[in-house]
Amino acid sequence: MIFHRRMPSDSEQLERAPEADSRRIVRECLPSDSSAIKRILSEANLSSLETSDLRDAVSNQIASYHTQVCEVGKEVVAALQWRQVGQEVEIFDVAVDATHRRQGIASILLESVLGLARERGAKEFFMEVRESNAAALALYRTLGFSVTGRRPNYYRDPDDAALLLRLDVTV
Repeated sequence: MIFHRRMPSDSEQLERAPEADSRRIVRECLPSDSSAIKRILSEANLSSLETSDLRDAVSNQIASYHTQVCEVGKEVVAALQWRQVGQEVEIFDVAVDATHRRQGIASILLESVLGLARERGAKEFFMEVRESNAAALALYRTLGFSVTGRRPNYYRDPDDAALLLRLDVTV
């Protein structure tokens, strides 16, 4: 079961029933999530966009920057960073804590962001993925993304090509 929450302030108490601790909640990040997001992205060998930088960029009239997190219990276990420019969305990073992988959490985050962005008028989605990341590629294809290009030697540590992906929701 997936629950979506509005973004509470750090000082707001999130009410949870005892059985809610196993629920997966997708929500906008809070400033207090910053260290968990950095840890998860670093563990996945992804560059971290500073949460505070993303929050400051939200006021930009051209683009809106967002970070969604998925929490299980009271723990942030995944993060997805993205921006929307008009009808286009670029997904920067999708990462799940190593102990919570292979449980559908990345899929939950992506489906949530795709739905949210569609509500905000998005028609096209773009992202890059390591060519060697078969699990991520399988997930993205399941969601309707297709490969539109390849950038050789794009990633480092380890060296790898990037596949460019696109999803068109106007069809």
